[in-house]
Amino acid sequence: MRGLLVAVGEVPDALMHDLQDFLASSLPGTEWEVHASTVDPPTAALNPTRNQFNSTLLLQTLRSLVSKEHRFCLFVTDVDLYADDLNFVFGEAELGGRFATVSVSRLRPEFHGEARDEELVLRRLRKEAIHEMGHVLGLRHCGNPFCVMHFSNTLSETDLKSEGLCRSCETILKASLDFSKRFLRYQR
Repeated sequence: MRGLLVAVGEVPDALMHDLQDFLASSLPGTEWEVHASTVDPPTAALNPTRNQFNSTLLLQTLRSLVSKEHRFCLFVTDVDLYADDLNFVFGEAELGGRFATVSVSRLRPEFHGEARDEELVLRRLRKEAIHEMGHVLGLRHCGNPFCVMHFSNTLSETDLKSEGLCRSCETILKASLDFSKRFLRYQR
């Protein structure tokens, strides 16, 4: 199953290529490609009063960029995101769908007045990316605070999580990936 990573805004190539390798190794049976060009954040998703982008509108606006040849697409952005009824989100995904987004903005220590730390940003981004892709693959939030599928309302909760799934979520994901492979084979 093929996935596409699309940079939306100023996202370093190094982060995109690290995510490409990380997702391929974390989601067996998937291969990922990085979109050749960077996409501008859609102004239709910007809420100028909040100076944030609505994550749902961002996904809706950008989905037309992706062809059917890719089963999944993860938009990685540098803009600050929010969702209805939430002050901010690290990302959003279509549960059981094709599309997800993650934002590097609040994952950066300097956003919170702390010293720059690219390794920390990378660890956080990996966790949020696999979390959102887990939703795309049908996983819901997990009660285990160490599972990557645990809901993070704060950076300390993101930092506490591992980059992997708990056994329960891993079992559900494996069944989902096996089903997807059989379903895709049947459709050909």
